[in-house]
Amino acid sequence: MQRYCLIANPNAGKMRKVPLLNAVRSLLDKAGLEHDVRTTDAPGLGITLAMEAAAAGYRGVLAFGGDGTVSEVASGIIGSDLTLGIIPAGTMNLFARELGIPTRLEEAVQIIAQGHTRRVEVGKVEGRYFLLGASAGLDAAIVRNVTPGSKRRWGKWAYYLKAPLTLLTYSYPAVRLVMDGGVTMQGGTVVVANARDYGDGYRIAPGASLDDGVMDACLFRGRRAFNYPRYFWALRRNRHLLLNDVDYYKASNFLLRPVKENTKIPFQIDGDYLCDLPVKIQVIPKALSVYSPEA
Repeated sequence: MQRYCLIANPNAGKMRKVPLLNAVRSLLDKAGLEHDVRTTDAPGLGITLAMEAAAAGYRGVLAFGGDGTVSEVASGIIGSDLTLGIIPAGTMNLFARELGIPTRLEEAVQIIAQGHTRRVEVGKVEGRYFLLGASAGLDAAIVRNVTPGSKRRWGKWAYYLKAPLTLLTYSYPAVRLVMDGGVTMQGGTVVVANARDYGDGYRIAPGASLDDGVMDACLFRGRRAFNYPRYFWALRRNRHLLLNDVDYYKASNFLLRPVKENTKIPFQIDGDYLCDLPVKIQVIPKALSVYSPEA
């Protein structure tokens, strides 16, 4: 089949403000990209729709939405022969930005039409895949406390609204991080990043690359609430790696678990709460084919 499957999220940031779906369909038609449309408006539905598209034999799957939509659609086609096209319509669009895909709809569609592809790694944990990053500790606690309704209403500001109370009430239990079965460290919060930028566009992993076969771990050793405004301030200025209680590593396998057994420590992937520790993260090189600008 030479047609594409366009999976659109009507709740994505830009989609809530302007009826863009018809405009995108017109752009795809002008570019000669025949397509069918599916909409995803519930958590996990994007994965199911992408898996159905893979089984139906489409030429490729196009994700029209934000990072959450892109992550779900990508998860549904990993292991297939399909290539992912991204038409950014979210609040941050971090994965598209990491790939160099512009936010202008016309330019994003042209990248798909040009047909240049790139293979990138993904993370796998608890049977789920992630594209951007994962974390345990305070960051994941904030994510866990944000409801889907508040995300739809406030976008990225939902996280900022929950951050102060979570900062004061979180207990900061120690997380043990074991990398590639060897190096072991512990701290209050761990971020495992595939992309350089994280959250609200903070460059948490300046040495990260989507196709180097490893991911970058940033460990914040502080375990008191007063540590984290300092971390946040330094992160805003790209100076967090200069702090003497922040560590930075690269690895292909990560084990995260509580230092004290039976301690509940939240864990999130790509901005969605997944489970409590322990978890094992595996980096899968070249797992996903994506349309991207030529280098």
